Amino acid sequence: TWVRGDNGDIAGTAPASAALPPQLQCGSNAAVSYRPICPSDEDELRALHLALFPINYEPLFYTRTTRGYDDIFGWVAIERQQGPSGEQREEMVGFITARMAPLEEADPKDRSLMGLGGGGGVVVYLLSIGTHTRLQQQGIASDLLRLVEGRAREGGALALYLHVAAYNTAAVAFYTRHKFRRVALLKSFYSITTERQPKPGVSRYDALLYVIMLAGEDKVAAASWSHTLAQLRGLTTCLPWTPRRKNGLYLGNASRFEAVPTRTVVPDSARAAPSLLQRLFQRKAE
Repeated sequence: TWVRGDNGDIAGTAPASAALPPQLQCGSNAAVSYRPICPSDEDELRALHLALFPINYEPLFYTRTTRGYDDIFGWVAIERQQGPSGEQREEMVGFITARMAPLEEADPKDRSLMGLGGGGGVVVYLLSIGTHTRLQQQGIASDLLRLVEGRAREGGALALYLHVAAYNTAAVAFYTRHKFRRVALLKSFYSITTERQPKPGVSRYDALLYVIMLAGEDKVAAASWSHTLAQLRGLTTCLPWTPRRKNGLYLGNASRFEAVPTRTVVPDSARAAPSLLQRLFQRKAE
């Protein structure tokens, strides 16, 4: 995900009944309020992404996002300002986009690093979040993030997770402040060739995988156990595991961001605990 909002350079339609933060006063003649993304937001959403981020999202991303396709949802922050003649003006000054999908559609490496394995349940992947530069550091990005986290909890999601460029130290501080846990460093995850990259002439950038677990340990353990049983049943088939995907992409696959598909993963834990399946094979070998 790419974030720009509360702390400087930080890198499906949601239900209308979702609890929205109160209006944010921005001076004597302006206020910011929040509402679910809708189809009429497509042009402004594209313009704000291009203004804030060094990458180019594919055009279809904006269409899918504003129409709620592929289980994508989100909110926008709208500034309402009174003009000199008393007319009301509205401008999009912030946004957040995310996708809720079955756990099996998440990238298998991400699932493993987060300790989710596979099986049942759903997860939410944060796609993008940003705030107009003139209204940053006023809590708008935090309000938007809380909306997505609330929707994820209401939907029974196991986790809310994201990828962020490793060089983006402000984003790291933002997510850490909101209790996200760093899981791994993903080498050469992003390939940015838009001529807006932070280092001219450098196209490849590492990413960090962050997650906040939303479900209790018992629910996460049940999902992992379900995946283990599925693996054991699959041993008799001699067929490779082939997850279900939508539009040729795993949930969270970086190819939508022009990223390098092959990733070198460096887990934050020096030594990951063996899975149940690994332990079973170890015992058999002994």
